[in-house]
Amino acid sequence: MAIPTGILLAVVADERWRRHQLAVGRAAIVLAGVTVVVTFLTSRVDATDRNLPLTYGDQPGMEVFLWAGSAFIIWVCCDIARVCWLNIPGIHSPPLKPGLS
Repeated sequence: MAIPTGILLAVVADERWRRHQLAVGRAAIVLAGVTVVVTFLTSRVDATDRNLPLTYGDQPGMEVFLWAGSAFIIWVCCDIARVCWLNIPGIHSPPLKPGLS
C-alpha cells in the first residue's frame, strides 16, 4: 500500500512479488502510523503553531515524529520510482507504457 495498488497492478506482472510489495507497504504504513501517533501524543505541544518543527522540535518525541513522517514520505517516493524503473520493460498496461517508457 505504500506503493499505490494501481501502480503495482499496472507495472508488476508477477502476482507473488506484487503481493509481497503490498505486504511490505502495509507494514510500513502501520509502523509509521503508530510511530507518529505515539510520539506526537507523548510530546508537549501546548499551543497550535504554524512552525511546528521550530517551536517544538527540541523535544525528543517531536523529533522522532518529524523524522518518522519525513522518512516514510521519502521511502514511498523512492519505492515507487524503484518499482517503476525495474519494471519499465515489462509494463503490461497500455495507458502507462507511453508515460514511463
